[in-house]
Amino acid sequence: MIKLGRGTGLLTAMLGTVALGIAACGGASKDDKVAYEGCIASAKKPGSKVANATFAPQDKATFGYMQDSSINVRIPYEMGGQSGTHECSMLKQADGSYKDQLG
Repeated sequence: MIKLGRGTGLLTAMLGTVALGIAACGGASKDDKVAYEGCIASAKKPGSKVANATFAPQDKATFGYMQDSSINVRIPYEMGGQSGTHECSMLKQADGSYKDQLG
């Protein structure tokens, strides 16, 4: 039998919270996909500085989740031999789509 010391309850609670947080993220993949696609569409609009760039696939993008239901999306790209990162702040719309707040 393993004897546990002080603070074990706190550690267990912290690990449980982390596990719940990770499980909650599993449902975000659909929103990630819609936000990623919206960000790409926004980036490719005529007049955009990165309209002709080649963008990385979704699995290379990073996502940040805000309290207002928006998702910050950062997508690596290459254009003219240069690498960069395109960033969008995608706000969830009533119909489930996302609109770029920055562009």
